[in-house]
Parts: sequence; structure tokens; C-alpha cells
Amino acid sequence: LGGAEGYGPATADAGLMSRSYDADRMKGINQPLGEAKYPTVTKYLDSNDITPANDTVNLATDLAVTDGDFVNRNRALQTIEDTYTHADATTSKAFLATVDAESGSGLIEGTNYSRSVAVAKLGGNSTTRIAEINALFDNANDGNRLDAAQQEELFNIAYGGRMGNANNEGYKYRGRGLIQITGKAEYLRIGKKLGIGDTLVKNPDLLLSNPSIMLAATKAYLDNKGFGTGEMTANTLKDAIGHSGGAAEAEARWNTVIAALEADGETEAAERARLTNEFTAQRLAGTAVDGDVGPNSIRAMKVYLSKPPRNITVPAGATAQDIVVLVNENS
Repeated sequence: LGGAEGYGPATADAGLMSRSYDADRMKGINQPLGEAKYPTVTKYLDSNDITPANDTVNLATDLAVTDGDFVNRNRALQTIEDTYTHADATTSKAFLATVDAESGSGLIEGTNYSRSVAVAKLGGNSTTRIAEINALFDNANDGNRLDAAQQEELFNIAYGGRMGNANNEGYKYRGRGLIQITGKAEYLRIGKKLGIGDTLVKNPDLLLSNPSIMLAATKAYLDNKGFGTGEMTANTLKDAIGHSGGAAEAEARWNTVIAALEADGETEAAERARLTNEFTAQRLAGTAVDGDVGPNSIRAMKVYLSKPPRNITVPAGATAQDIVVLVNENS
């Protein structure tokens, strides 16, 4: 997700939510933009140029949610695109690709994982966590799928005791919203940023049910991560939006950005996005493909450029991004 750890919603293999939402319970939570209940959020939206593109947009309708997903996802994505302002086409497409990837299966992190997906997405590099997940599945009815209570326990294993969560709060503060904000600490930080204190800690479902908070919280999270600061590249997108898919997922998202730019006729931006792709340059140079261009990557790229038929000497003072572009230009 786009939250503290970066796990996106469940895939088709991972399944859907363990239970649907109680409409009566949500009546007092689902408030339209401009409501008096959260005036600081409305002020935050206005001050950050997050406003509907025209008078025909009604966020409460266009971003309406049922059972944890948009009632009309295509209309919702178009409204989101029209509502946010970004400095350039590449950043705009990177934002949309992120929203599509993070909340494509719903606005709340799915819980009905298979064993293999649970280990891959929630186990991380923790041998203890992976062992606990496997033990939980060993006690499942068929050894591969968990019942509702076990699904809750799965997320307490995954997120409990970290991200500001108590040991039994991992499920409560799992990923929600457009970019799957995760963890009690992040819910609190964003709430304070929006001027609503611990409201999100008390009512985490506001991140998926309240259109104004959904939009404002996304902006607050991205700003904290430096999203849109400087030129957007494959790796800066990866660093701004954490996820569990590693380099393969990060590069897939960047390819989505390039395709979207091409579809909109932004050919120069699309070509620039190809040239600044750190993953491609690392692969060509035969070094570790992780997007982070450090001394080892730079050394390997310089060797790659110096060999025939390229025979290119990297100019003095060239930045890491300059070298990435040189590699991709001369592949």
C-alpha cells in the first residue's frame, strides 16, 4: 500500500474483504465535500488546489463508495484526475497509475489472502512473521484459506506491534483510501496535518467513505513523501509510494505511466520517462536492478558506456540521472 509499508490491495488471487459494510453505521461517516463537520479539511483542499474541475462534479456522488469500492470506478477516476493539479503530465500520470494500482481491487486492503500471497505480501523479510503466517494457515480449514477471525489475526501478525499499532491493531489500521494508507501512526499524522486530530484513528473508515478526507489525506501523504518534488522518474515514484512488489512492480507502474503519456499524445514526456528509467539502465549495465542508483550502479554504468561499440566517457560532473539517461540513450 501507499502507506507506511507499502502493501497494495489484494489481487484477484488475494480475494476481497472479509465482510461488507453496515450502511447504517456509515451514515454518520459519509459526508460530502464542504460539510461543516470537517471545515479544516475543506480549507486544506482549497489551499492545495484540490477542487472539482467544474460545477457538474459532485464529489459525494462521483466518489460514492459501497462495500469498500467506488460505485462507479471509471467516473471516480476521471473525477480524481480532474480534481488534482500537478505540475506536469508525467507527475499526473504517475499519480493516476498509483491510484489505479493501489486501490484497483477496492479502497480497503483485502484480507482473504491465499497462503503464498500472504507470505509474499505480508511476510516481508521477517522470518518470524513468515513463520507465524504459515502457522496460522496450518490451522486453517483447508490449509490455504483463512476464516474471518483468522484473517483479522493475519493482519495483526503483519502490522501489529509496528507502524504505531498495538499488537492487536494491525487489522484495524490496514490499508485504506486511494493509495492504501496504513498504520495507526500514519492515520494520526495525516489527521493532524488536516487539522482533525485523532479523528482518523477513531474512525479509520473515513479514508474510504468521506470524499473530502479521502482526497485531502492522499495529498497530505504524498506531500510528506516528496511526491512531485523535482523530476518524476521510475525510482522517485517507487520511493514515494511503497509497495510489496519490489522492482518488478515499480517498473510495471512506470511502464503504465509511459503508456498513458503516449495515449495522451505526450510523446516527448513519454520518451523522457523511458530515458530516465533507472531500472532499465541498471539492467543494461548488468548491476542490481532496484532503482537506487548508488556507487555500484554508477560504476557498472560507466563500464557499460565505455565498452565498444559505445566507447563513451562519462563527462566530469555528470549526475546519476545524467548517467542513467546516457545508458538508455545508447542501449
